[in-house]
Amino acid sequence: MATLQPMLHVGDVDASLDFYQDVLGFTVGFTMTDATGRTMHAELDRNGVQLMLGSANEVSDAARSLLGAGLVLYIVDNDEDIDVLYEHVRDRGARVVEEIANRYWGDRTFTLKDTDGYLLTFARNVHAHDPAALRA
Repeated sequence: MATLQPMLHVGDVDASLDFYQDVLGFTVGFTMTDATGRTMHAELDRNGVQLMLGSANEVSDAARSLLGAGLVLYIVDNDEDIDVLYEHVRDRGARVVEEIANRYWGDRTFTLKDTDGYLLTFARNVHAHDPAALRA
């Protein structure tokens, strides 16, 4: 069985860990530190969604200048109450960039921006997609 585990390069792994744990409810499975004791790599899990965080110091200056650009992580969890999660992350100060709403494709979603500018869309399927709705 293959898996996909995105690696997000971040400016400060420890600050990102705080956000992903305290705001989003991820748990830390593994970390590595550098010679100074700062975290340089972390592996996270939230209800089966796995992410890796890596220090942006490990990438080129050009790549570092583009952290968060162009990437949206679309996280579907049909076992979680999306409205409760939305209130939870808002109460903890997450930067919501797309308010919670039912979407025409059948999901109820909201989108937030993490500490490095990565977009995370949280979704729950609430009704079947109706292709005819696109033609109307």
